[in-house]
Amino acid sequence: MQRIPYFDFLRGIAIIMVVCLHCIDFSAREGPVLNFFGVEFRNLLNAAVPLFLAISGYFMANKKVDSPAAYKSFLKKQAVKVYVPMLVWSVPYLVLSYLHRESPVITWLLFFFGGFSIYYFIILIVQYYALLPVLQKMGRSLRGGEIAVAISIICICMLEILFYGYRLEIPLIVYAGPFPLWIMFFVTGIYLRNHTFDTKYVYLPVILFYVLSVAESFIIMHCTGQVTGLGIKVFSFLFSLYFIIMMFVSPLKTHVAAHKDHLVIRGITRIGELSFGIYLIHMLVNMALNKFAGYHNFNFILVLAISIAVIVVTMKLAPASIRKYIGFS
Repeated sequence: MQRIPYFDFLRGIAIIMVVCLHCIDFSAREGPVLNFFGVEFRNLLNAAVPLFLAISGYFMANKKVDSPAAYKSFLKKQAVKVYVPMLVWSVPYLVLSYLHRESPVITWLLFFFGGFSIYYFIILIVQYYALLPVLQKMGRSLRGGEIAVAISIICICMLEILFYGYRLEIPLIVYAGPFPLWIMFFVTGIYLRNHTFDTKYVYLPVILFYVLSVAESFIIMHCTGQVTGLGIKVFSFLFSLYFIIMMFVSPLKTHVAAHKDHLVIRGITRIGELSFGIYLIHMLVNMALNKFAGYHNFNFILVLAISIAVIVVTMKLAPASIRKYIGFS
């Protein structure tokens, strides 16, 4: 896949957001700190996974999958590229599950179907690869994009009812793993690869839906009496949609290209190049850090730094054949 520096920059932003999302315990923040910082920041981070999906859709938009041979070759290459590293990095969770005497059947199902940690994303992206011929057709027209948005909004509304109305506890892989929930973001990436978008129609919806997303969080927390409603919400999805469009078409693209050698921009771009590896290992790093050094909300800085160091050292020492299977290529 041809690398475009600006999209590596976006990946860098997205993976930093993901690490923050997973290393900061927003549920433990109470009172003024939560009200002033936690809800607002958490709602901003909600765009991380959608941004990754849109970037993936953008690069899959024109893949040749219009014949059985091309489709089979594409699936074999792309699915294995993400699925095998997921299995490798799921092994520590598999061992821990056995040590905790969990059901062997459930344990192996979780192992093969991305049920450990945050690996639902791998299963999700494999589904989009499998559906790519259909998704490409959807992403080539505004009507197809509208259908994708409608599907995602219906799904997120249903989840809100189940989570906040019926107070159901649903495993992450069950509600976040199926493709319909996030389909609007992948299709949006495809659409933006083939169409232009006037930036003047973007900024107001970004601000509006972000404010509504924050407000929705406070309403849900007030109604449930718990620190919840920070991630799974309609307005969070709509904010993420317009945030993606803004990041794809804004003048920031020109600025990044013009200042690509700036220390910060170069650093974020490099992080973006390593983003898949960081995604795969950062939760393991976070778990180890919390166990041996104790939890702190600013551990995300150490987790990011350690993850990057592990990947860079491995890339220097391990042969390409090994790096391919652990997701560090």
